[in-house]
Amino acid sequence: MTGLDWIHGFMDRNKISVRKPEATSIGRAMGYNKEEANRFYRNLEQAMDKCKFKDTNCWNVDETGITTVQDPGLILAEQGQKCAGSITSWERGKNITVVCAMSSRGLYAPPMFIFPRSRMSSVLEKKNGLPGSVYSCSKTTWINEELFVVWSKHFAQFTHASNDNKMLLILDNRSTHYSAEARDTCKEKGIVMVSLPPHTSHRFQPLDEVFYSPLKAAYKRKCDMFIETMNIVKITPYDVAEIFNKAYEPVTTIAIATSGFKNWDPSS
Repeated sequence: MTGLDWIHGFMDRNKISVRKPEATSIGRAMGYNKEEANRFYRNLEQAMDKCKFKDTNCWNVDETGITTVQDPGLILAEQGQKCAGSITSWERGKNITVVCAMSSRGLYAPPMFIFPRSRMSSVLEKKNGLPGSVYSCSKTTWINEELFVVWSKHFAQFTHASNDNKMLLILDNRSTHYSAEARDTCKEKGIVMVSLPPHTSHRFQPLDEVFYSPLKAAYKRKCDMFIETMNIVKITPYDVAEIFNKAYEPVTTIAIATSGFKNWDPSS
């Protein structure tokens, strides 16, 4: 029978390594296939041929969640030490949704913050928040049909979208994005939406591919620094706008945005 020497030799000859697999749901595994990819590219090509978008008018929008409890990063600890801890602001925190949009030419629209509450408070916007951002609230924290209409108007105002200056907007196929009011608003403002195939945002969404990972890493670092410099024991939703601003600005680079759109390759 073959032994470990044969296995190691086989792996070396064929350049195989032991890797931890990325957890992938059945929906994603079945949804991301050549047929769905080709369908998306056909829809994208038809929209671009029909509307003749400018190079600067191709955008991607997506939501992500941030929290008032930062995940501890890697630390240096003595070998053999059983317990190695890192201070966090809470045991369990509040989740806040952030809606971001970036263009294929490296522009970034000011984000929308959605706080988990019934009524909005101006205190949540706080000083030192990101200029031009939109602040709102939702009982479920996530974006809903009404809030997406609010964001669409905010996006149109920022980009100067109109029927003479149409914007291509790539987004996932959540039902909240395609209400009758949202479609009417986008049509009026000159925003053309192209939906990503179901369960494929992890491959087709430029924001997911290249932006949110460095953004969340920067946000975690800024949370740690905020706790240390402000000499506080916990981060509240009232601190999020200021901390997010400090993390957001360094990662909103032209290189990150353009690399996300360059990854649109159905064969990769």
